[in-house]
Order: sequence, then structure tokens, then C-alpha cells
Amino acid sequence: MLSLPPDGMVSMSVITDRQKLTELSKSLPADQHANVDVAALLGLAQQAVQRHELGHAEQILQGALVVDPDSAPAWGLLGKVEHALGAEPAAIEAYANAVMLNDADLATALALAELHAATGAPEKARALANWLLLACEDEPELLKRTQTLVNKLQRSSIG
Repeated sequence: MLSLPPDGMVSMSVITDRQKLTELSKSLPADQHANVDVAALLGLAQQAVQRHELGHAEQILQGALVVDPDSAPAWGLLGKVEHALGAEPAAIEAYANAVMLNDADLATALALAELHAATGAPEKARALANWLLLACEDEPELLKRTQTLVNKLQRSSIG
């Protein structure tokens, strides 16, 4: 059973590991879950992002994910925050969790593909982009961004 460290803080290495987070969530007493509104925490985290308080948003999202490790919106927003903080590995893991939990969130899937391309994983970026070309036919802006990514990946593989 996973437990909180003595200082009560959960490190980012734990928070981005969905399996460990699920174990942590299950180890908490049920009454601690009952009084926590994950949607409200997401709202607070979004407000913190808008105020450019990314560290604060990260802490709120960590709390939300301890309560509900299957919250795709929390994972997606955490990916955005981690990316903005320059923590690409954590951003990739968070985005991947969000897409795994909700593959209909095409904007998050595109963010993940773009991050893969930027961090030297063109095969992963290409696979996601090819899937997105089919999935976002009805979303012109996402389709345009996906086509731009595909073109960039093609040019980089030629050169």
C-alpha cells in the first residue's frame, strides 16, 4: 500500500504515475473523497493558470488527481501546466494519461503529438498525427494544426 511521505507532500514522480496515484487514492479514507469536488478543483486550477500561477495550479491538480486519478480533464490541464513549466517528461505523461482516459479530447491528443515532435520522438508524433487526421475531420482548426505538424514531420524526415 502506498502512503504519503512523512512531510505530507506528493512528489511529481508519484503524481504522473497513474497506477501509483490510484493506489494512493484507494489508501485514503472514503470520507476524505466524499467532501472533495474535483470539478471545483479543476475550476480553481484553471483560474490559477489564467493568473499565471502555474505552481499553484500544479498543486491543485495534484490534489484533484489524488481524489480522482481517472480524471481526464485534470490530466490534460496538468499536461498543459507541466509543459508551460518546462517539465516535458511530466507533460508527456500527463497528456498521455488524458488521451488514454478520453480519446475524444483531440486538442489534448494534438498537444501530445506536438510535444513528442518537439522532444525528439517523431515516430510517436507521426502515429498520433496520422490518427488525428482522420479523427478531426469535423474540426477545421485542429485539422489545420495537425496538417501543419504532419508537414513539419515530413520535412524533418527528408532533411
